[in-house]
Amino acid sequence: MSQAPSSPPRQASLQRLSEELIALIIDLVDDISSLKSCSLTCRALLPHTRALLFERIVMVLSPFSSLNPRTIERHILPFVRTFVVSPVYVMDFMPMADDDALAGVLEGLVNLETLEIRHCLWEIFSPETQSALASKSLHLQCLVLEDMQFPNLDAFLFLVTIHSSIRRLSLDVAVDESEDVARMPALHQLEDADIRNSSRLAPPILNMFCGLRSLSATILNVEDGTALVQIIVGAGKNLERLCVSHVGHDFGIDHPHCSSLTCPNITLQFAETDDNARVVSWWENELARNATCCVLQIIINRPFDVGGDLGCLRSWSAFDAHRTVVELVAQRA
Repeated sequence: MSQAPSSPPRQASLQRLSEELIALIIDLVDDISSLKSCSLTCRALLPHTRALLFERIVMVLSPFSSLNPRTIERHILPFVRTFVVSPVYVMDFMPMADDDALAGVLEGLVNLETLEIRHCLWEIFSPETQSALASKSLHLQCLVLEDMQFPNLDAFLFLVTIHSSIRRLSLDVAVDESEDVARMPALHQLEDADIRNSSRLAPPILNMFCGLRSLSATILNVEDGTALVQIIVGAGKNLERLCVSHVGHDFGIDHPHCSSLTCPNITLQFAETDDNARVVSWWENELARNATCCVLQIIINRPFDVGGDLGCLRSWSAFDAHRTVVELVAQRA
């Protein structure tokens, strides 16, 4: 008795998979070369691989860079979520930010979430590029300004305050003081700030952080400590998390306002000084009287006598100490 010929096995097709499942598969790929191979496999994988390949673009403004405003492919711009602008100074060559090419690139970043500008003077950008960087069409969630110099307060405000959607701001900038401070706005929508070299900011800027919930800062000198205290006092009861690095005499003992902190979660990383014990003890005693502080973390990057030098934690239930790096993560009993 003859049997009907069996049909060949059906081949699975990626086209039949849902986009959610394809996205989960692509998310497991963690290297660039594999992502590039996936993008050439079939059309179903192309949108998700592009989204990962071009999620973060670093634009090096140099005539020697293979990726600059004149060479970037415009069709990849809608996939970019993080855009980094980093000028490069090579001998007598100035960065390539003095024409309209970069402005055209910025106009194509319709889905941009994070803008980072690093190591440059605001003046190197053309007026067209400055307007594009401060365009309301960029619905930014995060703005990072690292090692930047602004000629005046107006230039800084022109960039920062126009983006009303910003929730996180990272600052390492120098701003020359301006006489016109009567119209200083407040960044009410800002939730998280990371500030270095706060003493380089014009004093009026320190009053812009009244709605801040989370603050990270690094102190390098007494002036930084004074400026940071002004930011903390301005944030007031809104501040829920404070993380300060390089704490020493320049922050705390010399600033009586620190004893009235109302922040519930505080991390202090102390500088390597010979007089750490007195500084740490001052902070412990002040925070022990602070009923609002619930979690305290103290980090000391040197060998320390926990029993002798850190014996003031009477109001805290537990801490964990290590031999070379002391970390006290204490929760109020």
